[in-house]
Amino acid sequence: MIEIKAFPKLTETGAWRTEENGEKYGGFYSQEEIKEVVAYAKSLNEQP
Repeated sequence: MIEIKAFPKLTETGAWRTEENGEKYGGFYSQEEIKEVVAYAKSLNEQP
């Protein structure tokens, strides 16, 4: 999941799951992290 700043509840609730034992896991990529991935891909001459 990617962070959408206009819809913060999406990542607050939708990016996390609960294990059978009650522990939460999951997460999301921030917009800054996505920018870093795209920049890295461009450095490899890949198309995002």
